[in-house]
Order: sequence, then structure tokens, then C-alpha cells
Amino acid sequence: MKSVVCGIRRLAIAAAALVLAIPAAQSFAAPPAIAAIAPARIQPGRWAQDYVGRPADPAVRFGTLPNGLRYAVMHNATPPGQMSMRLLIGSGSLSETDAQRGLAHFVEHMAFRGSKDVPDGEMMRILQRKGVAPGADSNAATDFTTTSYRLDFPQSDADSIATSLKLLRAIASDLTIAPAAVDAERGVVLSEERTRDGPGLHAQESLIDFQLQGQLVTRRLPIGTRKILGAATAADIRAFYTAHYRPDNAVVIAVGDFDAAAVEAQLKAQFADWRKPETPLPHAETGTPAPRGEAVQVFAEAGAPPFLQIAWMRPIDDTADTKARERRDFIRVIAQTAFNQRLQDLARGTTPPFTGAGFSRSNVLDSADATTLAVANVPAGRAAAIAALMTEQRRALRDGFTQAEITRTIGSFRTLFAAGAARAESRTTPSLAAALLGAANNDSLYTSPAQDLATFEAIAPGITRAEINAAFADAFAGSGPLLFQSAAVQPSGGDTALRAEFDAARAVDPGKDAAVTDIAWPYASFGKSGSVASRASIDDLGVTTVVFANGVRLNIKPTDFTRDSIFVRIEFGTGRVGLPAAHAQAWWLAGSAALVEGGLGKLTTVQTQRLLSDKLVSIRFGLEDRADTLTATTRPQDLAIQMQLLAAQVTDPGFRAEAVTRIKAYTATALPQIDANPQAVLSRLVGPALHGGDNRWAAVPTADDIANTGIDDLKAMLDPALHNGPVEITMVGDTDVDTAIAAVAATFGALPPRPAAMPVTDGANLAAIRLPAPRANRQIAIHKGRADQAIAFQAWPGTGFFENPHDARALNVAMAVVQSRLYDSLRETDGLTYSPQAASAASTDIPGYGVISVAAEIAPDKIDIFQARLDAIIADLVAKPVPADELTRVRTPLIEARRRNLKENGYWLGALSSIQRQPADLDAIRSRVTDMEAVTAADVQQVARKYLAPDNNGQSRAWRVLVRSEAAPPPAPPPPAS
Repeated sequence: MKSVVCGIRRLAIAAAALVLAIPAAQSFAAPPAIAAIAPARIQPGRWAQDYVGRPADPAVRFGTLPNGLRYAVMHNATPPGQMSMRLLIGSGSLSETDAQRGLAHFVEHMAFRGSKDVPDGEMMRILQRKGVAPGADSNAATDFTTTSYRLDFPQSDADSIATSLKLLRAIASDLTIAPAAVDAERGVVLSEERTRDGPGLHAQESLIDFQLQGQLVTRRLPIGTRKILGAATAADIRAFYTAHYRPDNAVVIAVGDFDAAAVEAQLKAQFADWRKPETPLPHAETGTPAPRGEAVQVFAEAGAPPFLQIAWMRPIDDTADTKARERRDFIRVIAQTAFNQRLQDLARGTTPPFTGAGFSRSNVLDSADATTLAVANVPAGRAAAIAALMTEQRRALRDGFTQAEITRTIGSFRTLFAAGAARAESRTTPSLAAALLGAANNDSLYTSPAQDLATFEAIAPGITRAEINAAFADAFAGSGPLLFQSAAVQPSGGDTALRAEFDAARAVDPGKDAAVTDIAWPYASFGKSGSVASRASIDDLGVTTVVFANGVRLNIKPTDFTRDSIFVRIEFGTGRVGLPAAHAQAWWLAGSAALVEGGLGKLTTVQTQRLLSDKLVSIRFGLEDRADTLTATTRPQDLAIQMQLLAAQVTDPGFRAEAVTRIKAYTATALPQIDANPQAVLSRLVGPALHGGDNRWAAVPTADDIANTGIDDLKAMLDPALHNGPVEITMVGDTDVDTAIAAVAATFGALPPRPAAMPVTDGANLAAIRLPAPRANRQIAIHKGRADQAIAFQAWPGTGFFENPHDARALNVAMAVVQSRLYDSLRETDGLTYSPQAASAASTDIPGYGVISVAAEIAPDKIDIFQARLDAIIADLVAKPVPADELTRVRTPLIEARRRNLKENGYWLGALSSIQRQPADLDAIRSRVTDMEAVTAADVQQVARKYLAPDNNGQSRAWRVLVRSEAAPPPAPPPPAS
């Protein structure tokens, strides 16, 4: 049984997520109190439209072969010429026996280790030659209920179609699962287990054990057990594969810019002779929640994420996706969204009791229909957080939701459904493939955005306040409440104190909710619209540049990539480079969400959200090397108010202290989690280290930084740039040039004059932003996780982009070769690591600055093997050119990714964002694909010699660091560079 997610709920859940301060569950189910008759039940293995009495999206060709294989084929030309193929196997870790724990995931790994017609290691090479990048475009995943395989091809030509179907069929029925390949892959699977293990996983394990006590899911985490993974034989793995990889347990999805009827015929031909076994598909009983009353459990471990959950459990909801369930679910989502808005209002108040909270209802892990009240980042005042959460819940249960809340929530959904219908033809091929896979996995009806809008408009007028309030009350039926807390340090009093605080919170009179006063939008005018001082066209890129009389600059590129969507980016200030030394301890805050969370001078964030709930507008702050940024996504009919919102943020920022307080609390509670995670420790170290020790590039602050930071620091860092700095605006998407100019003229064009540049007074010393000097031994950083967890990292100085564009692109190819070879040796041959990484980045903002890097998660006693393999790879690159086939395999995905970028609004938004401040960006755009196509084997050898080879004295140019456990012995010194 899969979680149920219907068409209405797809957008409803997305809307609900906009008001949640913590991640919510993915679907919502309920007891049958709202439905008047016994509901129809899900029929696994069938397309929902075959039995729910509702039509699916007519643009999709659905079918079921005589052997039981289901398929869905859909034509889509966004982006043009591409396609996405998916294979879903309806078995995951819940399908394992006690002796097979982890084998569903092991089979997934073996899918890329050889089949009847594809030798071990050749599948990735085939895909690379087609421009499919490992990881980014080809991947797989195993969860509790399914295993899925993803292939995204940059071309949808006949050969790519035939290749993709052949490879999916090979995975489905023809895997070799050779003993030698199993032994090689075993280390990779164990590396993945090692990488994922930590306090966060332990907290989730404890939560599942507590909430789903006695059920199968508590003993079936997809990663399995080290004992079974370490001992599993090829025969063991094949037994699971044979039992579960069968046509009546599989779905194939094909979406792309092709003839759908022809692809359907090819798919049928490819899979028709896959024989369905006579034995029934093994089925594991997941059990049902045992009747329980109030229960409490506290989990404590150093580095564990701090959160609190209160849950109620019921038997899983297997209601089919009928019209009745569609209406029932939407009623529940309205209640969920309205209550989550209340919780978000509390989190953003002047004295917030928690940094984030959320209410959700879902089918959980094929095991229960669960309601959860969750609080994230519980600070020291746990009792106050619980009291606030339960007071709000009891008030909503007693008084229900107001008609104003309901009207506002329904209005926001109407906006989302209308936007979805308007943008239907712009949905990308990978997103459509994912949605179809989700419908198959969830046994739900796949419908078009137009169908969803029509269903919404049929349902919404008849929904009553009483139904919504009843749906909210129904959510708290079942076993429970089950109160769980995760903490880094054992709270005083343990379970007993937590229970007492919870019981006390439920005994307090919730009182009346404060009345909400209607407020008019106060930022409709910024004065007389600005005039255009100059306007120019860059015809080959389809770009128009404008300078207003007040100095504000605008770049416009109309596109049809995504209909009904406009993307806006504003650059101002001087970014990290210009952060003042006088506020050193507060550098971290400038890169947080505190600016936007502080709201506007005349409106809090909560008030702004309420006023604009029926608009599609957004705002996000970012901090880059040479600029501060505000970005937003809107639609044509909301462009004017979107620009008003952005202009208000720049001219009248709220700078509210409570926003900083909230961000500080959230960040402070996250710090203990870093020490327990090797990757987090590495991230904390490398930012400053690779920038000459400058903490402006730190990823996270210290505890002292947090304690010594306040709202005045944030204001001092950002206020001058907001009010007096240069402004360059970029607008990309479904707009025309004149409309874009008018929207900016009425807002930013109407502001007082802006300079062309902003001087950096006491900011960073650009000449000092360089990598650390090489050293004979690795620098050691310590984490507090498992003793067998470690990460090896090393970096070489690269080049600034504008100093040598061709070297920068040749280095991209060279490091793709390094990563491919590390993958072949460390993963495929040695089985030592899950995902080695190699990359090169050339700065366009800091002159002469670039970083070339390699990283690998690896057991600490294998570091010398990693270093030897890496040194050998580099020595080979220096000594001889890359073979032609290998160059093609690593370069083609890079070229195809760049071609794909040219059809994406997100790429153009960033690429054009500073073309007036930095006109050299234009040539970088023009040469992005052609330069990559021109990189030769000789170029790769040349940059390897120039940047990666040891110096004339035979000394490595790389800075090396090892992140290891404090319990692990120091590693041996690295072998000398070749």
C-alpha cells in the first residue's frame, strides 16, 4: 500500500509548504468521518483511472501489458529534444525478510554492475557517450516501499530511445549479479551506510520505533544492517532480485520530445516477453498501530537534531482516489494550511515560543495514518514551546477557524491552481516523469493542471466552515498522543519532566485569539515613474539593457521556457567582499534570512503574507562574493506588486530584532550537529581556509559569533547598500521588454539617484584571498561521529575565469576525467567509497582566484590508498593525453548540460545579473558551449601540467586536509607526489 496523493492535493501540499517553518509529511489521509459512505479502496497494481470513475490526464498514454507491466508514455517538448525514462519496482526494504535487510538497496547498486548484454562498468560509459551525466542525469533510489531508476537524456533521437529502453529492460530482468561484482560493490554499499550514519539517523530510528511500536517498519530501514551487507552472497542478492523484479511489480515511464505512439510501441516490444513468474509476489504485512494512550520518549545523543513531535496514529488509509476522496482531502488540506499559518505567525512574533512548527497528516511508511504536531529547534524554554503549541491546537479545536482564514486559504489555492493550469505547457520533462512515477507509487490518479483547476472550482464553493473544523478535529483521533523529543543533551527530568510539561500545557485555558486587523497595502507608489536614460539591444542573446535616469540598471530577456512565470534578480551592495570588519562577529548574519524575516518598515512578514496571499510573489535574500541579491518568482499579472514588494524591501526594510532572535536561536541549536558530521566539519573549515583565512567566507558562525550579534550589526552591514548603493535588476521569462521597463520605472526607477559603483572601505583584501600554502602533512580536523568515518579533501590553486577562460573550461574537463577515474578505481574496482568528487571553479568576482578540489568519504585506514590512486591519476594526466573515447565520455555530458542551461530561465537570470557592471560576462555566455566543445586532449594535459602537477622541486601544490574521528588514530603521512 502506498501513500495516497491525489491531483488536488499535489498543489495543495505545495501551498501548505509555503507556510510551514519545518518540513511537513508528504500526504494527508483521514478517518472516514467526512465521507458519508464506505469509500472505495486502492487496488495496487492497477492504474487508478481504471476503477475510480475519473479520467486521467488525456495527454498520457497509459497501459498494462498482458504480463502485468504498467507503463505511461507522454510527449513533452520542454525543454525541446530531451527525454526522461523511469523504472519503478514496487518493492523496497519493507519487502525484505529478516535475513535480507539491506538487499533491496544492494540490488539497486548491482543494477549498474553488469547485465546479460552490458558488461560490468559499461552502462555508465554508454550513458556518458549519450551525454548523460552519472549522478546528475542517471541515478537510482531505494526506500521503504519502492526502488526507482532515473535516466534523463539530452537527446530524444531514435538511438537514445532504443538505448534507454534496452538499459531499463536490462535492469528489470537481465542483471548478472556476478560474485566478483558483488564483492567489489559491497564496500561501496558499506561506505554509503557509513556516510549516512550519525545522530540524525539515530534520532529518526528512535522516533520510528516509538511511534510505530511493534510494526515491521521499525526493523526495515532501507540501508539494512552491516552484518547482512557484509555477508550477503551473490545468490542471496539474486534471490531478492528474482522474487521482486517482475513485470507485475514494475512500471515504466517515458516522457519526452518524441512520437508518443511510436515510443509506446517500442516499449511494448522491449518488455512484452518479460515473463511473469507463476509464484505470487511476496508480500510483507506491515502491521497496524497498536491501541495506545499517552506515551512519552526522550532521545538524547550528542549532535542529534533538536525537535519535538506529538503524534496520533490510526490504521493506514487505503481510500481510492475517487471524487469523494478528492473533496475530503481538500477539506483537510484547508484545515492544515490554516492551522500552519497560525503556527508560523507564532514563530514570527515578537516573543516566539519556537523557531518553527508544523501540523501534518499522512500515511507514514505504509504503516499508519498519522497526525503530527512538530516543533523544530526547541530552545531551552521547552515548556513554553509545548504550551504555545497545545494552546493553539486547543483553541482551534474549541473555536474552529474563522471564515476570513478559510476564505484567504481557499483564495491562495485558487491562485496556485490557476497558475498551474496557465503553466501546464511549460512543465519540464523530468518533473513530469517524476509526477507520473509518484502517481504509480501512490496508486493515485494522474491528472492535468487543467483538470485540477476544474476539480477545485467544482469543490471549493460547496465547502463549509463546519466541515473544515470537523476535519481538523478528526485529525486527533487514534492512538496517542505520543510525545517524542530529540535533543543533543539529555533534558533534566527525562521522560517524566516532558510528560509533566505536556499535561500542564493541556490544563491551561487557551483563551481567545487576538483579532486580526485588516491593513491596506502601503507600498503602491514610490513617486513619479523614472525615465529611461539609455536603452540598448544585444540581439544575439535576445537581451535588452536599460539605464534609468536615477542610475538603476535593468537587463531583460523575454523567454517562453516557462509560461506565466517571470524571474527577477536584484543585485546591490558589495557582497562578502564589502562586509565591514567592524562587524566581523556578525558576518554570518548577513548571509541568513534575517533581512527578509524582518519584514518591511510598515508591515511585518506575517502581515505582508496575509495581504498578498492571493498573489504569486516571493522574495529571497542572498549573499555572493561581490553583490547582495534579492530574487523572486512571479507571474505577469502580479509583476507590478512583485516589484513593489522588492522595492519596499530595499527602501524600507523592517530590521526587526525578533527576526534576528529567531535566526540566532535556530543557528545556535544547529551548531552541535556539525561536530558529529564529517561533511559539516569539512564545510565549516574549508570556506575560510580557501579564502586566505577570511571568515567572511565561513559557512557557519561560532557560538561566540552568535552571542555577540544583534540587529544593529545587520543594519550596519546592509542598510548603506540598500539605501545608497548601485542597483542592477535582471528580469527573465514570460514578459515583454516594455512591460518590464514600466514595472521597474514605477518602482526602482522612481527612487533617488543611485551610483554606478559602491566603494569598499574596510572590506576584504582581494589580493589575500588565496588558498593555504601546501604542507608536507595533511591538516587534521576532528569530528565526533563514528570512528570509521573520514573525509579526505585536497585543493590546488586554479585560475580566475576572466584571466584565462579557456584554462577554466579545460580544467572543468580535466576534473571530470579525474572524477570518472576515481569512480572507476575507488568505487568500481576497490569498493572503498560511495561517491568521490572532483571539481574546478574559476571566480568571475575575485581576480585570479580559482579552486580545484577533490574529496572522498573513505575509511580512515584507507586514506593512503585514496592518495595513491589520486596521485597516479594526476601523473597519468600529466604524462599523456586522455584517450579519445574517454574525452568524449566526460566532455559530452558537460556540453549537454550547458546546452540545456541555455533553455532554462534560472541560468539566464544568474548569467545576465551583472552584465552592465561586468560586461565581460557577455562573452562568457557566448563561448560557454563552443569553448567546451573545443577542449582537446592536449588542453587537458596542458592544464594538468600547469595546475595539478608537483612543482619543479617535486613538491605537491595541493593543500590537504583529513576530517577524522577523535577516536581514530592519526593516518600515516601521504605518499610522495608522483
